Amino acid sequence: METFRVKKMNAIAAEGLELFDERYTVDENEKNPQGLIVRSSPVTLDGFPELLAIARAGSGVNNIPVEEASEKGICVFNAPGANAVVELVFTMLGIWVRNVDKGVAFCSGLKDMQGEELNAEVEARK
Repeated sequence: METFRVKKMNAIAAEGLELFDERYTVDENEKNPQGLIVRSSPVTLDGFPELLAIARAGSGVNNIPVEEASEKGICVFNAPGANAVVELVFTMLGIWVRNVDKGVAFCSGLKDMQGEELNAEVEARK
């Protein structure tokens, strides 16, 4: 089974990281992450072609380019307070279990199609 690759951009409490089971690879050196965990580091989206989600472990998202991420279909959320890691884990689990990355790829492949071509492609992939 493929693991969900997460890049840790700041120090995150060990207790929080322990919640990521074998379905996740969490590494500060991950080169092509599907998810980012960040506290205070500024986030840039360049160089992360498979990025699906950015989690801010804390309140606010002032260090994340939310508008750019939204345009690219990247989910951005913050998780302030004691439940931050639990919320992060369940959100990323949902993304992974529901194959959101495949859905994004499918929709991206349709962006230049219209009319009958679009309808035919959607029907063919059902």
